[in-house]
Amino acid sequence: MKFHELIYCESSIQDVIKKEFPEAVFTDASDIVHTERFSVDIESESENIERDFYIFAIKKGFAKCCFCFELLLRQNPSEISKWIELVMNNLGIRGSSE
Repeated sequence: MKFHELIYCESSIQDVIKKEFPEAVFTDASDIVHTERFSVDIESESENIERDFYIFAIKKGFAKCCFCFELLLRQNPSEISKWIELVMNNLGIRGSSE
């Protein structure tokens, strides 16, 4: 499965991503207006690559820099609680409904 994200963040975050997703390929997407921007493409056999990447981005604190993720949440605000629950489950934290 292919995953693509456009990230508005300093390029040092690429090293963090590369440790978790060694198959990640980065492309400089900077221009005159956006000097700290790059894209990341990940080819993975996992059907959950999008979920895994965004959980990782949330845990590492750069999800707010992920353009596609931001669009997803703005277009579907109800998705926010789903992502909070996914991260909590990933961290082994039980939600208030349990």
